[in-house]
Amino acid sequence: MRIGIILGSIREGRANEGVAKWVKDVAEAYTSDLTFELVDLKDYPLPLFNEAASPAYTDDLAAKEQQRPWAEKMASLDGYIFVTPEYNHGLPSVLKNALDYVYNELNDKAAGIVSYGSAGGVRSAEQLRTVLSEF
Repeated sequence: MRIGIILGSIREGRANEGVAKWVKDVAEAYTSDLTFELVDLKDYPLPLFNEAASPAYTDDLAAKEQQRPWAEKMASLDGYIFVTPEYNHGLPSVLKNALDYVYNELNDKAAGIVSYGSAGGVRSAEQLRTVLSEF
């Protein structure tokens, strides 16, 4: 099984990359039954989601070249660990935006959350958990 460790921030000077690499190291030391891969949102630039319908209700987005690499990457994974900072008492907009572009790719797959920041990133994790429950 392939587990994607999703870097939920694209800010310059972000701590997110170091936290995600630490999560990968811990996960790989814990089990050899799974393959872990870092998936950096910086590698999948997406415009602001402004579509007429959610990907849950249409497959039109699959035809758009800009969204295709992100959707294909997420579809190729069996589960996810989202590494998210807390920005302004919430999850980063880039992470929410990226999730708005997928639905079927994440549907019924397991996901975990590693958060950090003010109060341990609990507000970011809480918001992300609510969003992920839709999948």
